[in-house]
Amino acid sequence: SKITSPLCFAPQYSPLLKKLYCQIAKTCPIQIKLSSAPPHASVIRAMPVYKKAEHVTEVVKRCPNHELGRDFNDSQAAPASHLIRVEGNNLSQYVDDPVTCRQSVMLPYENPQVGTEFTTILYNFMCNSSCVGGMNRRPILIIITLETRDGQVLGRRSFEGRICACPGRDRKADEDHFREQQTMSDNMSKNDNNANKRTFKQTPPNIPSPGMKRRRHGEEEIYYMPVRYIYLFINWVVRALNADWLTAVVYQTVYCCNYVENQFIIAIRHLRGLWYMANIPQLRDVSRHSTLRRA
Repeated sequence: SKITSPLCFAPQYSPLLKKLYCQIAKTCPIQIKLSSAPPHASVIRAMPVYKKAEHVTEVVKRCPNHELGRDFNDSQAAPASHLIRVEGNNLSQYVDDPVTCRQSVMLPYENPQVGTEFTTILYNFMCNSSCVGGMNRRPILIIITLETRDGQVLGRRSFEGRICACPGRDRKADEDHFREQQTMSDNMSKNDNNANKRTFKQTPPNIPSPGMKRRRHGEEEIYYMPVRYIYLFINWVVRALNADWLTAVVYQTVYCCNYVENQFIIAIRHLRGLWYMANIPQLRDVSRHSTLRRA
């Protein structure tokens, strides 16, 4: 199918989105091209279905307002509930499937006119996509099939359809939104690729690093770990292992490390104070007197 028009209100087809935009009850030409001649008495069927999986079982019909209204319904051979109609062809047939209750319109296939490659069919879409009680802004697919009189499907094409007040405006908005989403996804994929390409310095397997002694058979392997943020690291290990019996040992180790650290800091402060008093003449005698008294 191919529809192109520079007018904003004319039917338009977006190759980027594979989506048809048209107005309600406006002539929408669809061009059919076949690679080979079909069997005699073949028919073209057009059927609307909902695109999303949660709505695909429902039948696409017109909203009650357009179905019961007099506009577009007077002196029409097509049933009032059918969404798709054929214009200018008295051989069209409107079918309601007895099993699925889906509605479709079919007409005999006609060979292209002399000098053309396409067979043009004029369709009308009789309800807006935003109508409450009908499609209610749910996306639909228009399925065009080439069938034999016995119902055997020879070819199938589908495209999304949107019936709106301004096809050109909605097409531009949807294409801009699609390009923005595509740009964002491309940027995210590039960031992921850059993150995966980061190189880390690793020791090749089975090759001992310089200065590393080989462990003999039967010896226990010893691991060395720098003591920094030891409390957070050991606490994380304990939680990961979910070993409650290790809690007492871990907290005792942390307590000893903190005690040693505090005693070292206190000793540094005492040494700093003694150095300060030793370098002030007025405080030398006081420091010596206090030292003798403590002794």
